[in-house]
Amino acid sequence: MLSAKRIDLIDRFGGLFFYKIIDKIYEINYNKHEVIRMEQNVKDEFYKHYSEKVPNICYLTLAGSKSYGTNNENSDTDIRGFYLETKEQLFGLTKYSTEYTDSENDTVLYSFKKFLHLLSNCNPNVIELLGTRNEDVLYMTALSREMRMNAEMFLSKRAYVTFGGYAVQQLRRLQNALSRTDNKLKEEQLLKTLNQQIVENVDELSALGKYELHIDEELKISANVKDISLRDFLNSNAILNNTMRNFDKIGHRNNKKDENHLNKHAMHLIRLYYMGIDILKNGVINTYREKEHDLLMTIRNGEMSFDKVFEMRDKLEVELQKAYEESKLPETADMNKINKFCIDVLNTNLRWE
Repeated sequence: MLSAKRIDLIDRFGGLFFYKIIDKIYEINYNKHEVIRMEQNVKDEFYKHYSEKVPNICYLTLAGSKSYGTNNENSDTDIRGFYLETKEQLFGLTKYSTEYTDSENDTVLYSFKKFLHLLSNCNPNVIELLGTRNEDVLYMTALSREMRMNAEMFLSKRAYVTFGGYAVQQLRRLQNALSRTDNKLKEEQLLKTLNQQIVENVDELSALGKYELHIDEELKISANVKDISLRDFLNSNAILNNTMRNFDKIGHRNNKKDENHLNKHAMHLIRLYYMGIDILKNGVINTYREKEHDLLMTIRNGEMSFDKVFEMRDKLEVELQKAYEESKLPETADMNKINKFCIDVLNTNLRWE
């Protein structure tokens, strides 16, 4: 006879495991906008499943729509987290991947050092992982608990660049897909995208010398280049060229997207602004957008016109700029502090092995 404690994997749905315990099934509540709340046994099984594939897991949390509170019955279950590198990975000669991806189940786990790097750059997809609700955390060690409690260590005014940049990408996807394809609008979108890349790759693009991008019927560049390394010049050109190429690809793909996807993009566009403003003004990471929930779901459900969404976006852009100018956060995260934290953690971990 089977033990009442034996847990068997019986099915998968949208990347989420359903587990059966004798005489009981843990079901997922998708009513309205409610985020799923899992029994601890189910959370333990998530950890058990991934710990067999990735050593030294320190953190697993829900991500995506379910962590924002904007999920519906069609939402996937995204899981994110990080793991500590092994001694072989840190000191060995063999190259290793800095992240584990399970595409079938919408899961991505980062190595500790990569996780810190993305956090220190205020990457929106990663910084939000430290601000999920406690009930949305599937697994947590003392290390990840400490990082959640001291998340301000990773916050900086870079949130203006990163959240604003991600929002611009969402805006471009929407505008392209809505067939606003007149040449001037596309060039204006491309100009914003290139300027974003220039901010994020200022050192790599320094080989172009003094330059300016502007629109004169089409996008043009004025540059003053003299006696520079040809390799550096070509590398700078490659960065801009790849951005333009990706811009065209995204525009082509988005023409095929259905209205539900567009509504989702519109919702995330507004969510990104609210979250960026929250970080800059208040110095906190609120991943679950309780205050804006009804508004965000109105957009996601297609109950707000895209013109209204664009009007709201323009106002939020101004508010994001103001939040940046008045923010008390440092311009960048304290890399000396983060680096010391990284070294201390890894030293401790290696002593354990």
